[in-house]
Amino acid sequence: MVTKEERELKEKILEVVEAHGWHIHPKKDLTAHARRVVELGGICPCKQARTCPCPELWEDIEERGACICTMIVSDDYLQAWNYKKTKAERIRER
Repeated sequence: MVTKEERELKEKILEVVEAHGWHIHPKKDLTAHARRVVELGGICPCKQARTCPCPELWEDIEERGACICTMIVSDDYLQAWNYKKTKAERIRER
């Protein structure tokens, strides 16, 4: 069962993703990621010096095409790795 905190974090991440035209990596599980972040008190499980979504997200996307944990990716990243884009609406249903 998804907790209120996990659901709120998932929505926050999806809002950022949608606002900037980015995507959730098609092979990543946003619900599991949100659960882990909540368990860690809001800290990114991949780079524990950061919160999630982190302030460095925009810089990471610009430089690498993805955030440090590759949960959030750009169009260019998806094209470079030949992934299909996923709709945020489908992610919300998971």
